[in-house]
Amino acid sequence: MRRNLLLIIILLLINLLQAAPGDIPVTRNLLESEHPEGTYQDFLENLIPRETSCQEANRTHSRLRGTWLCVVEENLYNQLSDELSWWSSDLAQEEQNVVMLSWTGTSHADLKAVILDYYISDNIIGVFLLGELPVFWFEMWEDWDFDNTYNGNETWVDFPMDEYFADMDGIWSDFDNDGAYDSHEGEVAAEIAIGRLRGDNLSLAGTELEIIQNWFRRNNLYRNGVIADSDLALGYIDDDWESWQDEYHNALLQAYENVEMVYEVNSTYADDYRENRWNTDYEWIQVHVHSGPDAHYFYQNNGSNYYLVHNNQIPSYDPQALFYNLFCCSNARFTEANAMGSLYVLGNNHGLGSIGSTKTGSMLTFENFYTPLGENETLGESLRQWWNTTVDVDQEYIQGYRTWFYGIVLIGDPSLKTEYQPVSVIGDIDYNGNIEAFDGSLVLQYSVGLNPSGTPLPWSPSLLHFADCDGNGSIEAYDASLILQYFVGLIPAFPVE
Repeated sequence: MRRNLLLIIILLLINLLQAAPGDIPVTRNLLESEHPEGTYQDFLENLIPRETSCQEANRTHSRLRGTWLCVVEENLYNQLSDELSWWSSDLAQEEQNVVMLSWTGTSHADLKAVILDYYISDNIIGVFLLGELPVFWFEMWEDWDFDNTYNGNETWVDFPMDEYFADMDGIWSDFDNDGAYDSHEGEVAAEIAIGRLRGDNLSLAGTELEIIQNWFRRNNLYRNGVIADSDLALGYIDDDWESWQDEYHNALLQAYENVEMVYEVNSTYADDYRENRWNTDYEWIQVHVHSGPDAHYFYQNNGSNYYLVHNNQIPSYDPQALFYNLFCCSNARFTEANAMGSLYVLGNNHGLGSIGSTKTGSMLTFENFYTPLGENETLGESLRQWWNTTVDVDQEYIQGYRTWFYGIVLIGDPSLKTEYQPVSVIGDIDYNGNIEAFDGSLVLQYSVGLNPSGTPLPWSPSLLHFADCDGNGSIEAYDASLILQYFVGLIPAFPVE
């Protein structure tokens, strides 16, 4: 009897798991008539076609842990030489290669062909798309009822899709020849990681160059352990998804020991999220809320009405979280001006990366993402593994899963992890683990405008941090003298400490 009861329970659980995706409420743009999303045709009308011009600008060699391809819009490449040098050096420090390309052009097919060439020649593990680069568009009918059958009433949608650039051997087709592809068959798994960052359409954040330069400074400080992570994650689950909070909590625990969950229907509302959660020292925020590209719609008063958190509030409130997983309809539609998924990364002084969807839909089966993330895989690799273990696995519900997942993108650097240790300490400029007279000489040379051997100019933000012994924000001869005093035992610690 007990065996039969156990079997019944197992079968019920299996049925529940199979039915779950179709039962989960879909994220919606509740004010779509007032805030419509740009279509593929809108995109084409604003696109100025440019012929492809691509050249390899730089590469590092002989590293052991894989090669990243970074494709940079030509105008940005010419202005970000320092920042790209820091980024390449950081990856070299992590024993990874970088191939850097300068790019002009709007053809997604040309970009895919170049990525494929480097996948074959250099066995790249991922691609970082930086700037206003080609966009691939996909169109499909949405199967929210998971019956895998088009009955003529389902909605057709088009949306930008980055997974195209990560799939090296799938068959992508455009049967109606309108430029937005409508078929993805064959081997649909992602072979490489993919991430994108663009700031040209984020007027609320500032100028493109300024906000990307600031982001690279954060990237460097974080990778080198200067920006400390809090190891605290937040799951903020609005009314429609309260029933699944245990599942979301357990998934977050795969990557974070400390997870705070806010989910009761009258505990999640716009003012609380904006006023209390943005100014808390979370490292990671996973928020579930109806949204559009430019706003979140939080239900309030037992779901009787909703209030908005707007995109223009991100720069002014300056959220402190580093990373976001946005269960928020079309919040990451990076082709839209001032999309929130992009502003969470570039429109403040803390953001590093966000994951979200360019269409209605979001991530599900979160544990498939957070498990590799918790094992210290990169953001891009964790998302690649999620894709390959989640999308198109169950052919019976293939169209439903594609409806949920095909818009998922990573905004930010796919080579970033969520766990870094400090690479040095104050006063140790050559990173050899000792504070010596040589460190003082390096700082002295730098302070008078010379190029210290082994530490090429300009110094990265993290190196400047370790050299600023008095904490006044500049590198001077006095910092060098402090290192010498520490070395000979005249002072037990630096003023900044």
